[in-house]
Amino acid sequence: MGDPNNPPLLNAATMTVKGGRLKRDHTLGNVPNHYVRDRLMDYINTQLEEEKRESARKAVFSDLSNSEVLEYAALIQKQREKEESKQEIVGDIIGDRHVHTEREAKHIWEQVDVMEDIDENIDLTPKPGFSHMTYDMQLEGSAIKPGCKDKLPEEIGVDLGTEIDQDCDQIRAMIKILTCSGDEWTADQFRRALGNLSREKLTSFLKQRGPTKGTSTKSYQLGWQFFKLRERLGFPLTPASSSESLRYALRDRDPNRGQKRLSVGEEKEPAKQLRTEHGAVVTA
Repeated sequence: MGDPNNPPLLNAATMTVKGGRLKRDHTLGNVPNHYVRDRLMDYINTQLEEEKRESARKAVFSDLSNSEVLEYAALIQKQREKEESKQEIVGDIIGDRHVHTEREAKHIWEQVDVMEDIDENIDLTPKPGFSHMTYDMQLEGSAIKPGCKDKLPEEIGVDLGTEIDQDCDQIRAMIKILTCSGDEWTADQFRRALGNLSREKLTSFLKQRGPTKGTSTKSYQLGWQFFKLRERLGFPLTPASSSESLRYALRDRDPNRGQKRLSVGEEKEPAKQLRTEHGAVVTA
């Protein structure tokens, strides 16, 4: 555990790692000892009362200077935070279900690493005419009800147009925002809404970089349809900012007429138009 900008180097002849932990040289034989020391430091950081930590660190790590002890404690804390962040992403991917095979676990952790590296802060401004929708790829599941394998009545027949107005990097960012910015959608629910797309295929798309990298994939084509359908129906990208009133309006909408049903004796009011965060106008 050293400086990530200056990674340690292994001398194969002497089996010595130069510039490793705390910039000190060590041998591979020290690794088990370092593992135990890491666990001890983590225990001190997380389990002991704050006023007892300094004395405990000095007692356990008497071979280190005060500055090295502080640096070591900070490195272990940073490592724990990174591990906790990854665990949160696992939840964003699979929800609260259990993983049953090592193979699945391997693919999930690969997707965690890929998801972490996606820049969700890029400009999501639409790019009209960027690409065109392939008609042999059609969204199968619901884009507004997680886990629903079929579209809801209000989703059927919505005109999405033929021009795709988001590039591949934007769709990747939107997938991360949707699945990692709230607890409504998991990545698994998202890929199943696309037509039970495999985890491997989604991960393959997510790991690519560049606006045109992945334009012919189902992840991109169907992913765009998913987000465009949500936009057309007035559901914003970030689940936490969804309007409850708009949800009720959609729930009460008559799918055959595209207008809200009236109760007996209720006078019809002029239709209200609501604009989504991406500019689409929805009549409620």
